[in-house]
Amino acid sequence: MSDGTIEGLDCSYYQGQIDWAKVAKAGKRFAIIRSGDGKFLDPMFETYIQGALAAGVAVPGVYHYLRFALDPESHADICARRLEQAKKLGAKDFLWLDWEDTSAQAKAMTVQQRQQWASEFLDSLEKNNDCYNYGHYTGAWWFQPYLDTVTTCTVKLQDQFFEHPLWIAAYVGLPIMEGVRPILPKDWADWQVWQYTSSGRVDGIEGNVDLDIAREGFLDLKEGDMSGFSQVQLNEMRAIIAKAISDAADNKGHWDDIEMAARGAVSTPILKTFLSAITGHWENLVGDLDDIEKVAKQWSRWSRPD
Repeated sequence: MSDGTIEGLDCSYYQGQIDWAKVAKAGKRFAIIRSGDGKFLDPMFETYIQGALAAGVAVPGVYHYLRFALDPESHADICARRLEQAKKLGAKDFLWLDWEDTSAQAKAMTVQQRQQWASEFLDSLEKNNDCYNYGHYTGAWWFQPYLDTVTTCTVKLQDQFFEHPLWIAAYVGLPIMEGVRPILPKDWADWQVWQYTSSGRVDGIEGNVDLDIAREGFLDLKEGDMSGFSQVQLNEMRAIIAKAISDAADNKGHWDDIEMAARGAVSTPILKTFLSAITGHWENLVGDLDDIEKVAKQWSRWSRPD
């Protein structure tokens, strides 16, 4: 694995009995555990959380598979209740929403109908259940044809997706070659967790298991530390980047000059860290300061240092 990431896995009752001590010894530092599949509640949910934590394997939230055939509001209620159960057992207060439903019901809906379902589900999760600590599990193969939120949905629904962490499913084979990166859904700036295979092998688990890597710092966030940059910080960054772009106007294409000027002008350490982190991506971002702010919000939720 490349530097700056940590290794983990995700699991459901399909994995059967797990020897979590062996999993920990194998170097897996976290496990994201399934809470359910639609109305079905995973029978190993509590056992896995307790076993993982007892062995020193972190549980950075749980995931729930979403089904379009279900009523979105009642589905949100189920997800929130399962998250509460997980928190009581010691798991992190975070819910991963699993978007990959390819059932006949999902296929029969139009993109607009699926967007409406997603909007009602997320609104209910936030307003009725006071659940804002959530992220999205999906793959480019599913997200774009099924939801296509980039060009056809409301700004609010775009924010409910793109301003929350992405757990990307993108299988690249084993071992992961240096420099290989997952393909992301359109307009998603970056990933925070990457599920890179569904056929991994780990001591302590019989058979295949999903393997993941996560950004360094993924396990170190304080409770509730999901807010990212303040608006004051974002405004400072926008102003500095805009000035750097203007100053470099006579040297179009010299993106290194823009980066150096911006980093040199920023006074806040975390903004310096962010501007350094997006080195190499400026040419794709500098055309729109809103894009830079969107990237900053996503990045800061999961990568900000203490």
